[in-house]
Order: sequence, then C-alpha cells, then structure tokens
Amino acid sequence: MNIDRVVFAFAGTVVVASLVLARTLSPYWLLLAGFVGLNMLQAAFTGFCPLAIVLRLAGVPAGCAFAGKPRKGSEHQGRRVMSDNIHMADPATVLEWYKSGAATIVDVRERREHEAGHIPGSVLVPLSSFDPRKVPVDPQKKLVFHCQGGMRCGPAAAKMLESGFSGEIHRLRGGFNAWLQAGGAVVRGA
Repeated sequence: MNIDRVVFAFAGTVVVASLVLARTLSPYWLLLAGFVGLNMLQAAFTGFCPLAIVLRLAGVPAGCAFAGKPRKGSEHQGRRVMSDNIHMADPATVLEWYKSGAATIVDVRERREHEAGHIPGSVLVPLSSFDPRKVPVDPQKKLVFHCQGGMRCGPAAAKMLESGFSGEIHRLRGGFNAWLQAGGAVVRGA
C-alpha cells in the first residue's frame, strides 16, 4: 500500500467515523468531516498533506499524488520533472533515445490505435488492461510511456509505480501526435 492509498483510506475512515459519531453523540462531530474534506481539497491544489509527510518519513512507498519532494515544473535536460520517478520528456529527446537504442517504448493506447500507427519496436500494454508485469524493464534503457496525446500515460505510470517499480518512467510529452510532428518513425498495422 502506498502513501496515496493510506491517505485516502484514513480520510474515508475519519469521515465515516465522524458521521457515525455525529448521529450517535453530537452533530459537532460533522466538523471533523468538514476539516478532513477541506484538507483533501487543499491537498488537491497544493500537494501538501501532513499525513503524507508523516507516512513518507515512516518509509511508506510513494504514490503519484504525494510522490515526495515536489519538483513539478522544473526542467532537466529536455525532461519536465513530474515526481521523483515520473518525468515528462519532449519528443526530440525521446527521438534521440530511440535512434540510439537507449529507450524501451511502451504504447498504452488501445490495440486499434496501435494498429493504425505506432512507433517501431514499441510494446503495446493498453491502459484499459494495464499489467505492469507486461512492461519490459531493461535497466540499461530509459523506460518511455506514450499514448495518443500525452494524458493516458500518466495513469499507466502511476500503476507502474504502485506495482513496486522504483525506476524512472518518462512520459512522452504530447504523446504519439507529438512523435509524428517531430518526424519520428511510424509503422502501420499490427
């Protein structure tokens, strides 16, 4: 269980407990549910959650919502840092990795999208049935996830981390569409 799941489970438990206590003892217990709700709301915008900090210090594995030291928005060698393990990589950078054989590329789109056109050598692991065990991990290569426009590879990367993967995952910024615009190679059909 990662930090995200522990935080959500704790928040849900406190809300349910406060509802029961409000019904049986005093309506003032609803203030506790309100407090938890407001804390979750502000955490959605700021990424700050005191419980997540305590859990991180206790050694609970990070998830995506509370992934550690926030470095969002910083740029590092053509990659936009999303968390300690998940990074956005621009198409030119991924294209360089691809051409030099330094990347394992995982397509998380659906089969019909993959068959309509895909990056040569990419491995299809659709998000709808994503199984982290099907992702080929080569410690000598950069692991790159992509979808059509750059959105679905985020949940896939999160699922990969939740499975216990502790390496870096690079999300192709703009997805397959950006790959095409950057002049990347494409194969049509299965």
